[in-house]
Amino acid sequence: RTIATEPAIQDLGDITLIADRLEPGQTAGDIGFELAQTDPGLEPEQLRHTVGLVRPGGPAEASGIAVGDVIEKVEGKSVVGEDYRSYWKLVAAPQGTVISLGLASGKSVSIELGPPRD
Repeated sequence: RTIATEPAIQDLGDITLIADRLEPGQTAGDIGFELAQTDPGLEPEQLRHTVGLVRPGGPAEASGIAVGDVIEKVEGKSVVGEDYRSYWKLVAAPQGTVISLGLASGKSVSIELGPPRD
């Protein structure tokens, strides 16, 4: 977005801040899947996270999440459109943390983060 230089004081609306779930230097646990590439030409409101790979034997395998699933929420918070970038902060948590994902299909899955990947 572009913000005009006048007036000097402007209302930016609500700004969401997401707390860190990792201590400094701590590595995030493994969620067990990877996201598909996002088309860089998409407009912000079109941005979505699509599962591109579920690692066999990984934490996500037993959850029921599948390649092609579109993730709309993490821990009940939107991660689509202008909230797209929130995804990474919300899934960055220590091993053993259970992450709840809301899918575009209406299904919800929970994944316990495994040991960090090398």
